[in-house]
Amino acid sequence: MRPPPVITSYSPDVNVVYNYEGDTRWFEVSTYTRLASSDRKVDVTWTINGTIVQTDSAATSSRCTNTSAKAGVCIVKAIVSDPYGSDEHEWIWKSAISTVVLNG
Repeated sequence: MRPPPVITSYSPDVNVVYNYEGDTRWFEVSTYTRLASSDRKVDVTWTINGTIVQTDSAATSSRCTNTSAKAGVCIVKAIVSDPYGSDEHEWIWKSAISTVVLNG
């Protein structure tokens, strides 16, 4: 039996991230499959608040970029999987309304 894939690194490297509404934010994961062979790939599914926003097949790393955050809190999740199992990482993404100060 082969072992499941493992997320070995992720970015941002904190679990809670902050932005202003409309800012660009990217999330990234890399995997390791615990095999001598480096050609074993995984599928990566990205969700925001439970809705699939991106899928990448046959990957060893994946990046999801988003600019559509509204003010509030979102849960972003990366799920890596293959026929032998899965692993996941989750971020809490907090976005605030940007305030603009006008001189005059």
